[in-house]
Amino acid sequence: MNRQSYTVYPRRAIFDHTLTAGARLLYGVIFTDAMDTGYCCATNQYLGDCIRVSPDRASTYVSELVRHDYVRRELGDGGERRLYPLVT
Repeated sequence: MNRQSYTVYPRRAIFDHTLTAGARLLYGVIFTDAMDTGYCCATNQYLGDCIRVSPDRASTYVSELVRHDYVRRELGDGGERRLYPLVT
């Protein structure tokens, strides 16, 4: 996964107060990791480690982003989860 020294957040994600702060933070991780391929296939463990929360909390944030149409969740050919950022 691509690790950059900074993350760009879309304005909509920053100012959408229906999202928890953790979900907004996680969106930046997903958005940055998806820059090369168009999707992020990181595990909940990895995502949680990036923002210092448990894998269960990371999963909750991913579900929140899916529910609010920030991320589309699909299964890839090998069965891995792919997260596609929808807001740019």
